[in-house]
Formats: sequence, C-alpha cells, structure tokens
Amino acid sequence: MPFNPESARKAGSKSKRGPTKDVPVKTQMMLLFEDLIQDLIKNKEKLSIQQKIRVVQMLSNYIVPKTKSVEDDFTKQQKKEDPWGLL
Repeated sequence: MPFNPESARKAGSKSKRGPTKDVPVKTQMMLLFEDLIQDLIKNKEKLSIQQKIRVVQMLSNYIVPKTKSVEDDFTKQQKKEDPWGLL
C-alpha cells in the first residue's frame, strides 16, 4: 500500500478504541505510595543521615529536571579553529 495523502489521512485519524480505563493495580499502587510517603514524613527523625541522603537522591530523579550541556558561540568557534584542543 503506497503512502499518499489518502492513506496519510487514514493513518492520522483518531483512534476508535475509546478512553483508557482506570487500572485497579495503578490505583492500589498510588494508595500504597501515599501511605509510604506519609509514614516517611511522620518518621523522618528516626532515619539515619545515610538513609535521608538516599531518599533525597532517589526522589530528586523525579523532581529535579535533567540538565543538558549547552555550548555558546565562543565555544563553537574554538572547536572549529582547534577541533583537537591542541592550541
């Protein structure tokens, strides 16, 4: 079947499957996580320093956005002039 405007229109049409249903497993896991977080907040004084650091490390993966390296015009120009970094 060749790809033409008509086949593209059919491929891009809206799905007829309907909305997703709420999965009971997902709901139960959300409740479990909420209970665990509440327990963690209540008992934070009982955690050791290492445990607190580990919790911060794990949660920061989900809270703090990942950064990407950025090159400015000066750095790009330097790489063009000396691609091996020898000068």
